[in-house]
Amino acid sequence: MSLSHRMLGYAFLMLVVLARTSVAVAQERISYGRDLVVPAGETLDEVVCFFCMVRVEGAVKGDVVAIGAGIEVRGRAEEVVALGGSVRLLPGATVDGDAVATGGRVERDPQATLHGNAEAQPWFHLPGQRQVFLRGAAGLILGNLLLGFLAFVLARPRRVRRVAHAVSEHPWRTLGVGTGVGLLVLGLYWLGTTLGAWIPYYLLALATLACIPYAVGYAGISVWLGKRIASGVPSALAGFLGALATSLALLVPLGGLVAFLLLAALAFGAAARSLLGVAPLKA
Repeated sequence: MSLSHRMLGYAFLMLVVLARTSVAVAQERISYGRDLVVPAGETLDEVVCFFCMVRVEGAVKGDVVAIGAGIEVRGRAEEVVALGGSVRLLPGATVDGDAVATGGRVERDPQATLHGNAEAQPWFHLPGQRQVFLRGAAGLILGNLLLGFLAFVLARPRRVRRVAHAVSEHPWRTLGVGTGVGLLVLGLYWLGTTLGAWIPYYLLALATLACIPYAVGYAGISVWLGKRIASGVPSALAGFLGALATSLALLVPLGGLVAFLLLAALAFGAAARSLLGVAPLKA
């Protein structure tokens, strides 16, 4: 399986675990924001940590997943995945499967044993991840600038200005509409989990459809924000300034996640209220 496919799978894993209840399952441990330690002599089936560090000194029979932070292994694990952080295999560590790090590095001590592959994607950056690395930050900023530029060009400036107007005139209404659209997307995602072998194709189609309004909405938000930063500048320059400002906000540890959720809700809302910039807004 390619690294890009792995990253897509782990991104959906994040949605799955976030939507689960917090009821404890035997031999499974989930933590939110608080560093998680598997002490020596303890064995768990699975470990998942959201924006918190995982330290494995004992044993984990299944996967160790950290979202928004890194993983340190001194004991034994089946597979370790840091989505938005680094993986460190310390002396005496044993990983039977792969060690995967996105937005960070895989560091392996000579006395650590890795039976699978070490895979890293340093240009990836998860909004709000606890550690900021240069290449990941550069990848996020360049990606957002490119997204805003392409949406501005393809949707055409007049439409993007209408999208920006949706945020300017009714920001709270736009935020509410966007939140509803986001919940609808999550609902459609859950419906797709019952499709069996068709799940990957369904999720790919759903992600593609969701990206269109998000991209157009993001271009509009960038123009709106850019004009607040420097009033009177052309829309293209305002879009650049706004995209740069939102990118820097996403780099803030922990706070970048909140910024991303607000950004996504405003983008969906602005795109929906303006019909992707086709229809003028009503008061």
